[in-house]
Amino acid sequence: DEVNEVFLIYGRPFEGQTPSPFEVAYEVNRFSQERGLSVRTFEVPEPEDFNLCLEVSKEALEATRESGMVVVNYTGGTKSLSAALAHAALSTEIAGELIFEYVGGKRDENGRVIGREMKIKRISNTLTAEISHNIVNLLREANYAVAFYLSERLPKTGWAGFLKRATEALWLWDNFDYQSATATIRDELQQTAQTLLDHDLLSPVAETIVRLASPSRVLRKNLPLLKRLSSGDKNADLPEQEAMALICADTIENARRRMRQGRSTDSVLRAYRAVEVAVQGRVMSMGINPWLPDWEAIDPEAKGRFQRKMGYLPKDISLSSGICLIESISGRTLNEEENDMLKDLQRSRNMSYLEHGYVRLDGEKAEKLISYAQTLAETILKVDLKELGEKVRHLC
Repeated sequence: DEVNEVFLIYGRPFEGQTPSPFEVAYEVNRFSQERGLSVRTFEVPEPEDFNLCLEVSKEALEATRESGMVVVNYTGGTKSLSAALAHAALSTEIAGELIFEYVGGKRDENGRVIGREMKIKRISNTLTAEISHNIVNLLREANYAVAFYLSERLPKTGWAGFLKRATEALWLWDNFDYQSATATIRDELQQTAQTLLDHDLLSPVAETIVRLASPSRVLRKNLPLLKRLSSGDKNADLPEQEAMALICADTIENARRRMRQGRSTDSVLRAYRAVEVAVQGRVMSMGINPWLPDWEAIDPEAKGRFQRKMGYLPKDISLSSGICLIESISGRTLNEEENDMLKDLQRSRNMSYLEHGYVRLDGEKAEKLISYAQTLAETILKVDLKELGEKVRHLC
């Protein structure tokens, strides 16, 4: 393997020690420089003091954090220094591969391994790999907040750097910060993810990033339009229906992730929001801004039917008034069973702790309401949300 730099940790010599650590350090330095290698030396004032050995070892290992490979040879030195070096190596987040190396074999009368008898033993381990395993497991459980904070310990480069940024992107996406998440996927992660599809640990994360790349493009194009429309911009174009369907499908996926976290009430609020998104999408497909409807531009007969049902013309269109408007324009949308589903969803949401009541929703009830929400949204938007849900699904 190619070596770029040699780090040498040694202790001050004991009385009568032969050869002196200073002499060994000099020889290693000379040998390395003759081969074009740079050498950095780290001296331990008291090589039998574990704390001092650990302090110096950590200083040396910290300087290797962004390296692609670090080989730690813990053969020589005092037992305190060898133990401290191994501990420092295992507790430092190193971007690349960490290899422990030990030189064994037959020894001479001074306890030194005879050159021709040397046997090098190697094992690989790294704290970065352990942290990364934990992060991937947390992502599978949809425990994004803990995964994100744990990922702060990862290096910024290499495959660990990819996991660090991917975890942040998924955390942002899960919090509906599509703008930031999709920018990270497009600018930093998409190409790298393609190279990690066969990675032993990161393949599910890479597959998720690749899967989200396509809907990311649609969302990035349409989200600015939605922000302008919802802030009262009369000149903003209406978004593509594909974007509204994707947001609706993703909101239902978000609800299901809350179920995996055991947060039933939160999942129902998201299920309700998915139906609301579906209504907004359908209304906009009719050329109407739900946040600032132009009642004069709506067909007079349809407007009359709507006004007779509602009793007034609202300044903006909510879920209930939106369904009324859709049915006033295009005829009956929800059948009797679907209307009952909607009432159950609205009642459960309104009576929950996070809205107007004091009811805690259990998992079984929440699962049923999420299913209702998907059925209602599919009917309103006239799309198959199951297929779209697979496009925006996170780790499988």
